Amino acid sequence: MKLAFGNNYTVDTNVLITLMTYHPQDKPAYQAIWDEIETLIKQKNIFSTIIVYDEIIKYLGKNDQLKKWAISHKKCFFISPDKKTWRLAQDIINKFPDLLNKKKLQTGEPDADPFLIALSLFHPIKKHGGSPKIL
Repeated sequence: MKLAFGNNYTVDTNVLITLMTYHPQDKPAYQAIWDEIETLIKQKNIFSTIIVYDEIIKYLGKNDQLKKWAISHKKCFFISPDKKTWRLAQDIINKFPDLLNKKKLQTGEPDADPFLIALSLFHPIKKHGGSPKIL
């Protein structure tokens, strides 16, 4: 599949929640969408940070199907930040402290946004066509 704005995309929690809510994987009408997502994951064109995985697992919504999907895709879709990505995320947090979710700051939970940005700016998958875009 040729993607609209380049070849690589990092995916945020809200995209996955919305996708599973309005286009559930278990409905035959949406099977083609989920088949294409699987293809894009295998091609390493879409991915996310492990912190998005953690947000999905802790998500208080009714979407158990998304949690099951996340668990089954933990190793192939969710990337753990390496040292360089951690440092870059920390730099982003220092430069843009208002980016962080205040509620998560109070509870000590990590916020995925700076890690998604860092992953988009620096990730080895760039070889497939420039910097990833954030969804």
